Amino acid sequence: MFDAKEVRIQLPHIELAGLEYGDPQGEPVLALHGWLDNAMSFVRLNPKLQGMRIIAIDLMGHGFSQHKPAGTGYQLWEAVFSTVAVIHKLGWQRCSLLGHSLGAIISVMIAAIRPDLIKQLMLIDGLVAYSKQPTEFPQQLQQAMLGFAKSLAQQQTVKVYDSLDSMIKKRQKGLVPISYEAASLLMERGVKAVEGGYSWRSDSQLMIPSPFPLTEEAAWSYAEQIVCPTNLILAKQGLLIDNKPFMQRLSQLDNCKVDILEGGHHLHLDNEQSAQEVADCFNDFLVY
Repeated sequence: MFDAKEVRIQLPHIELAGLEYGDPQGEPVLALHGWLDNAMSFVRLNPKLQGMRIIAIDLMGHGFSQHKPAGTGYQLWEAVFSTVAVIHKLGWQRCSLLGHSLGAIISVMIAAIRPDLIKQLMLIDGLVAYSKQPTEFPQQLQQAMLGFAKSLAQQQTVKVYDSLDSMIKKRQKGLVPISYEAASLLMERGVKAVEGGYSWRSDSQLMIPSPFPLTEEAAWSYAEQIVCPTNLILAKQGLLIDNKPFMQRLSQLDNCKVDILEGGHHLHLDNEQSAQEVADCFNDFLVY
């Protein structure tokens, strides 16, 4: 059903895995998935995008990519730097970014700090990092400290499931609900066989909150400094469409085309029809 090639990208500090789609001579596109997802997030969408060579990576700690050492955690700026390193490793002088949720946030930050490297952005239900008020910073740092301490003490309990179906149903009803089919696809890179059954493949350190969150102004500063053409797709039942302050600031951005489509946060993965509608928007938007 899906014609993709497994790839490995060795960076100086970590090895990342991913899936490659499309024409090897096509427009270079790097695809970045959301938090706790993996490269399978784009498995319905990528075959529908025209004239592109797309590499969808598993971000650090996700899917088949390497985990970081205990006590180090995963920071947003680090994901930005590592993604830029991937682009250089691939030998791409310039490319477009396709990002969903967290992947969209990372894409925006890269476009803001490396405008010479990014040609266009294709974003799905994500734009700016979640922010905190300065008065909330000490509590966030405290939560992060407890998470790091637990990681160093290796006190995480690995939950073992006796069936893949039970894991699919749990993922389906997670913080952001998705279809059973979408959850099944993510499980292909999201679980591993262990003694007695199956467990999640992603690094438990991904659950540790950032010790240094961004303020709202800092988060928006990246989106406001983008100069490349940007197409943002918002899901009618997604995470952003009902956020009035977000929508107001979004309306003030230059170079950002906004399309609103029926579906949830994972509309590009939930079913074939929604994936086609997302692809139609991006195919009409892209300039080769």
